[in-house]
Amino acid sequence: IVEFSDFECGYCRRNHELLKDLIGRRPGEVRVVYRHFPLDPACNEALDTDMHRRACRAAEAAECAARQSRFSEMADALFANQRSLYDRRIFALAQELGLDAGDFQDCMNKGLTLGAVIEDARLGNKLGINSTPTLFINGRQVTGTFESAVGYDLAVLIETRLAARASHQQ
Repeated sequence: IVEFSDFECGYCRRNHELLKDLIGRRPGEVRVVYRHFPLDPACNEALDTDMHRRACRAAEAAECAARQSRFSEMADALFANQRSLYDRRIFALAQELGLDAGDFQDCMNKGLTLGAVIEDARLGNKLGINSTPTLFINGRQVTGTFESAVGYDLAVLIETRLAARASHQQ
């Protein structure tokens, strides 16, 4: 599953929780690749209005945490604090997670991960994404989030069956 998401998006937060639950229930069966699609023109060139004016900084923070192998923990913290994603709060979250404060601050202040965030947004724009969350489950686009974990289970089951059928036909 490739997930295009925005840390300030409420639906993305719900989707994040459901995907974590899915991975926990289906270990080794499902892999989620996170891609940034901030609804913020500071790093998403296709936008002229900022729906989520702190989304780019949050995405950068997640990538700075990833440089210390802590992407998942920072993503959880950013979603949990999505109404207060000011730099001061983001730096406090990094400290609470036990990240190397100097490296994290250097990464954020120098914009070391902004290029990766911009590239994800460009890819999303190339794929025609215009809202978050948008998922690609085995290449099949799903816009929005499912109502419950059952929707993800059904999607995984369908894709597994389709893949098995395709391999038997070859």
